This record gives sequence, C-alpha cells and structure tokens, in this order.
Amino acid sequence: MTTSARRIESFAVVIPSFNEAATLRTNIDAIRSFLVERTPLAQWSILIVDDASSDETAEIAAELARDDPRIRMIRRAENGGVDAAIRSGIEAVESDVVVVLDADLSYRAPVIGALVETLLREEAEVVVASAYAPGGEVRNVPRTRAILSRWANRFLAYAVHERVHTLTCIVRAYRTDAVRQLMARRPGGDMTHQLLLDALYGGMRVYEIPARLEWSPQRRSRMGVHAIAQRTGSVLRAALHARPSLALAIPGLIPGILPLAIALGVWAHLPAVQVGIIASTTFAIQTASLFVFGFHSTSFALRTLRKHT
Repeated sequence: MTTSARRIESFAVVIPSFNEAATLRTNIDAIRSFLVERTPLAQWSILIVDDASSDETAEIAAELARDDPRIRMIRRAENGGVDAAIRSGIEAVESDVVVVLDADLSYRAPVIGALVETLLREEAEVVVASAYAPGGEVRNVPRTRAILSRWANRFLAYAVHERVHTLTCIVRAYRTDAVRQLMARRPGGDMTHQLLLDALYGGMRVYEIPARLEWSPQRRSRMGVHAIAQRTGSVLRAALHARPSLALAIPGLIPGILPLAIALGVWAHLPAVQVGIIASTTFAIQTASLFVFGFHSTSFALRTLRKHT
C-alpha cells in the first residue's frame, strides 16, 4: 500500500460470517498474506464476526485468533443477518478505519488496499467497492441474479442522482468515527443501502472505486429465491427513502382502485353525489400518479440509454 497525504495509525478488516467453515481458513489466510505483504507500515487487525453459525465457523475463527494476535473473533448469540453482524463488528473495533469484506472473498483481498488508499487520498469518510462503476466487473454470478442486481443498482443510482453506481455491496472502507455517527442516528436496520444513503445525504465525502465481483461456487449454491426477493424489497425501500417522489407513482400502478372505491361507496350506502366525488378524486390521484411514473420511467430510461450509446 502506498503512502498518502493523510495517514492513519490503524485499520481493521471486519468479516461478517455465517456458516463459512468450508472456506474460512483459506480466505483468512489470503487476507492475512495480502496485509502482511502490502501494509508493513500500518497497524492492522482482522475481526471475524460469527453470526451464530450452525457449522464450525466459530471454532475455526477462534483457532485462527489463538494462532495470530492480529486476528480476533466475536460470536453473536443469535443470527441477525449480515447487517447485524457488520454493526457488531464496527462497534467492536478500535482502529481509525474499518474495512468490511465478504467472508467468501467475492471481492478479492487486494480490494482492501485500494479502498484504504482511496479513503486516505481523497480524505473521504466512505469508499465503496463498485462492480457497476466504469471499469468494474462481474464474474461467475448466476445470470438472473446478476441482471437483478445490476438493475437494482441502476434504480438506486437513479434515486441518488447517480452519485454512486453500486449501493448494494457491503465491501467498503469507513472512517470509524464517521460510520459510528451514522450508526448512532439509525440504531437498527439496514447497514448496506441505508447507511450509504445517510452518508450521501448527510454531506459526507463518499467515493467509489471499480472492482471485480466474482462469486465462489459455494456462494452460487447458497443464493436462493428467498434471499433475492428479500434483497429486492430492501432495494425498493431504500430507493423510496432516497427519493420520496417515487412513492407518488405507486397508486397509479395498482389496478382496480377506482372500481374498488366506487364499490365501497355503494356498499356504505353513500349518496350518489358522494360516490361521484370519491370516484373523481380516485381517478385524479391515479392519473397524476401515472404521470409521475411516466416522468421517472422516461428519465431513468434516457439516463440508461445515454450510458450505453
């Protein structure tokens, strides 16, 4: 890792882990080898957060920690998901900078150096590894999952006026004091989309670097329909929070609202005049909502086309 204008004394690599026994030792060795070779002047540590795994992840992590004082592990009593594991890790570190990395090394160990160097060079609070930024790359991700992820990130990028291309990736570097400020404002919930949105809209300096996302065979086998649906819902909530005007398009996309409103009025034995007012109001709301949907759809399509022409 090269020297930078704004030095740090230490950084920690936080690795949220759940049932990673098959590859944890190999991946931690790869991370440690990179850090030993490339960061001789910085004090570094690795913190493995076991999210109540049902396999031998915790035992392997504890053994790694016993063998190397630069490696620590904490074990959560209950499985809370990746967001909860990341939060636990960030709360536990004592370093100036924290890097969050996937346990399966979907982004290889050298991304640590690129993230920290960019954080220092740009004097940023957050740096994001981005497979969808110009120069980024996606490999070995199932086609359906890759398409959903790419379009989800395009939608989120549109919601934040394209200030960042990838908002769904957990692999990032943070100034520890900055990320803890963000966490204090939002004690629970999303540590992926929402934390980054809060940083963007809170005026923090956020950068992204192009990176290669490459899934291991183990990850391909573990990504089911439920996980994809859950992530898609999370993306939609984050986009609506980032750009509330998108919510105005929702009523126009729900079929049957107008006849339902009329039917409810008739069922309640309302006078014909009141039923007519309800019907007119509902029609006006849906029409306006469709205009909002058309505006955002056209704007999103034009921006996407410009990028590919």
